[in-house]
Amino acid sequence: MPGFKFNVAVSLMSLAAVANAVVPDALLPPSGFDLKEALYAKGTQNYACNSTATPPAWVLTGPTANLYTSADYSDSSFVGTHYYAPTPDANGARVMWEDTKNSSVRAAPIKNIPSPDGPTNIPWLQLNVSATTPGRFEGIAYVLRIHTVGGVAPPASDCTAEKGGAEVKVDYETNYMFYKANGTTNGTPPTNSTTTPTTGNTVPAPPASGSGAPVNGQNSGAETLAWGVSTILGAASAALFWF
Repeated sequence: MPGFKFNVAVSLMSLAAVANAVVPDALLPPSGFDLKEALYAKGTQNYACNSTATPPAWVLTGPTANLYTSADYSDSSFVGTHYYAPTPDANGARVMWEDTKNSSVRAAPIKNIPSPDGPTNIPWLQLNVSATTPGRFEGIAYVLRIHTVGGVAPPASDCTAEKGGAEVKVDYETNYMFYKANGTTNGTPPTNSTTTPTTGNTVPAPPASGSGAPVNGQNSGAETLAWGVSTILGAASAALFWF
């Protein structure tokens, strides 16, 4: 069965939308944790048909995605991959992010909310980190998945006895936000990173094919507006070439 792909056109959002959109409080990490980095991801959510379940259902077997520092997913902004580890660790965590220098973070989802952009998009998540390795992801404690586009499993009615064990890959895009405890450092930020440790919940614009607004943190109003307009214009330009 072919995967689904959602190509949502970019619209130029009002300055108010850029400045005022926020991550829901229910999804934010506890106080005392600051945003260290935010990355774009593009790939697939992968499902297998379990036709013997009651009722039959598509079961998530994991993501396969690339990570980027830029909304245009350019080769020069590629920094790593996102996937499931073969088996969970002792804490039940198997969701992995790994950069090109083998720094990794392993986490498990603990909270979710429906995508504000509708049911054709997978939920937004908060994940609790179980382990990290030195480098880019060292010391990360929480990860958020926001601004999701696509990735939803096919209808359960499509998982029939004839399709038992069949796999399907569903295209998706999202932002991943990586948080660490206040005052925690891991040396000089990687040279291929476009973000630096900061406070609040400032994040990049949503994926270029997404419809959500960037999230405002503790930047000044003028800085937030200028940054938001610049980012969205760039994303809109890139989107003109997508079909």
